Amino acid sequence: MFDKLPPEFQQFGLGIMGFLPTAALARFLVHHRLVRLGHRNMWSPQLWVEVPTCIFSAIIGGGIAEGLGWEGLAAQAMVGFCGWMGPHGLEVFASKWITKGR
Repeated sequence: MFDKLPPEFQQFGLGIMGFLPTAALARFLVHHRLVRLGHRNMWSPQLWVEVPTCIFSAIIGGGIAEGLGWEGLAAQAMVGFCGWMGPHGLEVFASKWITKGR
């Protein structure tokens, strides 16, 4: 399947597939926490929202780790952090970090 793609896309695809389990685990832990708190049902339609969030977290976390020069477990930890925070959490974290530096 990857044989016909350019090498850059092959590397990107394989890298994301390596990060997806970490991001999926982080998003599942968030979903499980919301279920325990009574904010969601276990098999609700909101569970489908976690799929693109998981992919987003894997891409963003992998990009941040690549930019920082991290490899291996450090990169996986960054993906897990991005997965746990989710899109809204990353937005709040980044805005506070940027405004604190001013």
